[in-house]
Amino acid sequence: MKYSLVGALTLLFLLSACGGGAASNAAPAPAPTNNGGTPEENKPPENKPDEGPKEDPDKWRNVTIPTPDGWHKASYGHEELTKAANGVFKKPGAFVRMGFFTDVEPPHASSGSDEEWDAWRDNVSAVFIYNVSKTEDSPVDTLKKHGGEFIDGFDSEQVREQSGMALYVHPNAQEKWAACVSNKNGTYVLVALVRNDAASDLMKPYPAKIKPE
Repeated sequence: MKYSLVGALTLLFLLSACGGGAASNAAPAPAPTNNGGTPEENKPPENKPDEGPKEDPDKWRNVTIPTPDGWHKASYGHEELTKAANGVFKKPGAFVRMGFFTDVEPPHASSGSDEEWDAWRDNVSAVFIYNVSKTEDSPVDTLKKHGGEFIDGFDSEQVREQSGMALYVHPNAQEKWAACVSNKNGTYVLVALVRNDAASDLMKPYPAKIKPE
């Protein structure tokens, strides 16, 4: 009996030393990384897509540009007023023209005579609307900066602020006006030929009508 008891104790000792003789089903613990954490703990954060609202890159187009009362939205004729040889306005290459209106419709595009075009150009009242910036900028600073790109002999010292707009009248050619308005959708320059009192009455409040849709 004594021999059997010693043998049994020896066998139990051997079994406990090798894990009880059964295969372990437990997964090995993750190896620590160099900074002491597990790979899962040290996994870099995922770059999730920004799901917030995105600003419309074309919002500068979304403005109301009304036709002045009694005037015409002209699809041609603007070249006659921005042609260098005619000396009325300059044609700005960097800005998008968004509207062009006249108090008298231009002669027929193909059959109008030179005499008809000369008479129209010398008497028409008109307004051009250009986008000059996709952000809301200072109207006065903008008109002072860019006015010379629209009007020959532009004098930035003549720019005035009025009711949040910038206004300009050419000192040597008072039929040539310019204005600048700005809103949350962008900044806009208006260039006008004002040849009579009726046109003057329309153009004075007109820039303020350029508003976001």
